Amino acid sequence: MPASQPATAPAQNQSLQSPASLNPTVQPMLDALKADPRNFETLANLGNTYYDHQFYDEAIKYYERALEVRPDEVNVRTDMGTAYYYIGQPQRAIQEFQKSLAISPTHGQTLFNMGIVKSEGLHDNAGAVAAWEKLLKTNPDYPQKERVQQLLAQARAGK
Repeated sequence: MPASQPATAPAQNQSLQSPASLNPTVQPMLDALKADPRNFETLANLGNTYYDHQFYDEAIKYYERALEVRPDEVNVRTDMGTAYYYIGQPQRAIQEFQKSLAISPTHGQTLFNMGIVKSEGLHDNAGAVAAWEKLLKTNPDYPQKERVQQLLAQARAGK
């Protein structure tokens, strides 16, 4: 499953040239979709595989199909939003995060990513601060609490 944690735009994938290079890995999943084209797990796993290899356009295609089956899957929607950020569409990423938060208003990873995209993608420090403050308030044991506190301090300082 993807980390779903944008920090900055990732470096271009150097290890693989095209999504087709993943064919040995994804072919069994593609074959499974022929038998059951609306299998949520298979669609999400394909999205995750392409995401993990930085083929974000391909990942989005499969995440969209998975969300047609289960539109309330917050983790998949958050991963899709992160993929949109990585292909240079921060506004679309925010839209997906907002949909996730409408379903689960305190979802930690979504709030974390919302702050990153607002800060890094939209240069909206106030929006980032609001997302991260909500994250810390509603998820006091968030695993990356220290990192969030550092990012929060930077955003408050206008960095």
